[in-house]
Amino acid sequence: MDSRKSAVWFVASVTAAMMVAVTTWGIINVWLSTAAVATLSWGAAWMWFRESFRGWARGGVAHFSAGALGGVLMAAVTHLAFRVVKAWMPSVRADVADLYRYLGDTPGPIGAFPVLIAAVLAEEVVWRGAAFDAVARHYRDGRFASVRVVGLTSILYAIPQTASGSPWLMVVALVCGAVWSSLRARTGSLAFCSGTHLMWDALIFGWWTLPV
Repeated sequence: MDSRKSAVWFVASVTAAMMVAVTTWGIINVWLSTAAVATLSWGAAWMWFRESFRGWARGGVAHFSAGALGGVLMAAVTHLAFRVVKAWMPSVRADVADLYRYLGDTPGPIGAFPVLIAAVLAEEVVWRGAAFDAVARHYRDGRFASVRVVGLTSILYAIPQTASGSPWLMVVALVCGAVWSSLRARTGSLAFCSGTHLMWDALIFGWWTLPV
């Protein structure tokens, strides 16, 4: 199977798995479903894209650490944006509160930090790795190629959140996806956007939650 078809199957299978997992929030422990999707993602990535791992890891710890600093800034901006949005549209508070209630499943986001790490890195391999590379090959020529790549991969990343039924979670996924895809496009490093993504998740979901 060529790399483009592999990427399509990879992204489609993980997207389907994530949508199923999202629909089980409140029914099955969220960390169990998250771990299951992460395991599926890593297994499929190893089967189809293990030759790409070395290239995706370009920049290593240095890029990851720099990205993590960016994640702190991104979390600070998220807090400011949330305060503005909830003042104008109070309904957003209920959606965020529901998300935190799901994340409160045992052992909680801090206790489940190893699962969070595996899930975040798996998401990066799927959407900023395989999906990004496949879309970039398709749009490697022409005007606004990078904008198209970032836009399309951001939309693909947000699709699983449609299963939540929350427009706010879809918007957040779209915006975050755009930020992380832009970092991949700018730096060429999956390590950099992975550091940003993991730090943002760790703060917003665990150590510096939004004031709902």
